[in-house]
Amino acid sequence: MHYTKKLVFFILLIGILLPSQKSFRGLKKDQILHSSVPISFTHHIASNYDILPQQLSAVRGSYLIISRQGLVNQGYVDVFADFKNTQGFDVSVVA
Repeated sequence: MHYTKKLVFFILLIGILLPSQKSFRGLKKDQILHSSVPISFTHHIASNYDILPQQLSAVRGSYLIISRQGLVNQGYVDVFADFKNTQGFDVSVVA
């Protein structure tokens, strides 16, 4: 038990003394500013990296619809895919 406490203390000490730079998906702050970011992560990035949301190039993203062939043939999936396109998603349908 004594060695476990020493090990935990040592790990915490190293974590405090050797802070690492923050990264979002492996990107540093300057790389984030020059890349596209999903809209769902804009608040997280803006609050953790001191970046204004207006500085980010946010994108809506992709939407994958997986359906049975019968629903695709009847046209139900096409209506839903068109709806998602109007919301700004890139839609892919797989039957």
